[in-house]
Amino acid sequence: MARFFAVEKREKGRASPFHILPAVAGTVNNDGTLTSVEYIEETNQVKVENPMLAYVFDRLTPDQIDGFEKMPVSLKIHYQGFQDFVICHGSPWKTNESMREDFGYIDELTKRLETELTICAHFHIQSKYTRNGKQVINPGAVGVPLRSNGQAQFMMLTGNHGKWETEFVTLPYDRESVIREMDEEKLSEQAPGWYRITKDVLRNGRATHLMTLMKAQELYEQDTGINDWKNIPEEYWNMALEEMKAPK
Repeated sequence: MARFFAVEKREKGRASPFHILPAVAGTVNNDGTLTSVEYIEETNQVKVENPMLAYVFDRLTPDQIDGFEKMPVSLKIHYQGFQDFVICHGSPWKTNESMREDFGYIDELTKRLETELTICAHFHIQSKYTRNGKQVINPGAVGVPLRSNGQAQFMMLTGNHGKWETEFVTLPYDRESVIREMDEEKLSEQAPGWYRITKDVLRNGRATHLMTLMKAQELYEQDTGINDWKNIPEEYWNMALEEMKAPK
């Protein structure tokens, strides 16, 4: 269920597990009490207050962490006789920078793209657009797709006479088996907010992690005047989930 990205290093040298975080729907996974991941240099330990992050960290091996750390932020793909293209998670420069067409900074971002075609991910919406002569494609998501009526999505890229041709694919899959696996892992107890949001996305395609984050921050700021998404108290996540009618 989780995708991984490497965040900016806070120290030089070998990476600690602090540098690896899971992301879904454009944000770090929220469990209803999103707080922080803290690297304690003195003891070389990672303090994870978010239960969903803790669940992922507990299942990562040192070799996997090393593998994630070695992954590039972006990669240029070259096939003889075809134009090069770039693949990335967020943008070619930042793993958590969304390339959604409706974001205000996209016009400036696309001017910086090195190749005519960039294939990205991160925001889980199957889409294709051209800006400043540069084409950006998101193949969609297999696990937690958005705007797809809960169906799995991916893309096929085919080379034909020196040009790249794309085909979007949408297929049904057994969403209830995914939810059963979440129940077997007791994610509803370990990360109740994240569980509610993800189940609703899978079954109904309504509340997303990002939408819930924005609603919780809005409610928190209305009451306190504080604009800080990293430290929103649990009660506001619960309020947001109730307003969005996410099932328990």
